[in-house]
Amino acid sequence: MAASATGGAVYVIAVSKIAPHPVAQSILTALVCFTFVGTGVAAIRLRPYARFGALLAAVGFASLISVLHEANGALPYTLGVLASNVVFAVLVHALLAFPSGRLRSRTARLLVAAAYLDMLLLQVAGNRCASAAAAAQLRATKRRLEAGARPGIPVPR
Repeated sequence: MAASATGGAVYVIAVSKIAPHPVAQSILTALVCFTFVGTGVAAIRLRPYARFGALLAAVGFASLISVLHEANGALPYTLGVLASNVVFAVLVHALLAFPSGRLRSRTARLLVAAAYLDMLLLQVAGNRCASAAAAAQLRATKRRLEAGARPGIPVPR
């Protein structure tokens, strides 16, 4: 399953028109995914670490979600941008649950809840603000071009 998911992620990067370094990014994506998933599967086989192993595997799979922000289609790109930080929330969860895989303290549970909440709500809000700023900049550029400016050359006042 990890191999097919990673293969899909590598394909998205390979055909992307916006990925700056597709070969390096493909190698890094595969390395991160296989490292976490492989370690997680090994830990799942060890009885006291099974829960922690599942969290490690989840970190590996979550790392693949951010690849969608390199997609050429609008919907996968948007999902990738919105979910690009899910890997960090899952990683915080795994680190605070080490070694048992359980969040033993109230503080750890609150930190993990804050990480997921930050990833879900603040990421969406931040992207909405960034989208509004980009739209305003696009409108300003359009007005400049309509006023006779050439791209990259300021309009005299």
